[in-house]
Amino acid sequence: MIVTYLTEQLRCVGVTDYGNGHYEIQFADGTTRLATDAEVLAAAKAAKRAEIKQVARARILARYPEWMQANLTARAVELVSLGQTTGPEWGQMQAIWDWIKAQRARSDLLEADVDNCTTVQAVEQLTIGGWPD
Repeated sequence: MIVTYLTEQLRCVGVTDYGNGHYEIQFADGTTRLATDAEVLAAAKAAKRAEIKQVARARILARYPEWMQANLTARAVELVSLGQTTGPEWGQMQAIWDWIKAQRARSDLLEADVDNCTTVQAVEQLTIGGWPD
């Protein structure tokens, strides 16, 4: 994934991975250069953040597909307009929203861990776990 993010960030035409954290960047004008450590670290962080976001999205959608979320949102608007923000239906909807917010909060914390990494190795060693049930 680092290659993908280097290509996107640097707007180059190609990246060659030589292993051990060494990447050669190819530009449209035919020039090449080695990626800097800072560029590789930024790409590793971007890749890890994308992975975290994907896990969070998959967890949320597995439990509450988009169609269900849309229906819950519409029903919540309806209940608010009727002044019916108490009772079991509202409580159930609030529990669903609280669970989704907990997933998002965990994603935010994991992404903050990524931002605090100072090496590619540290980024790669981060585990994407600890999600609330």
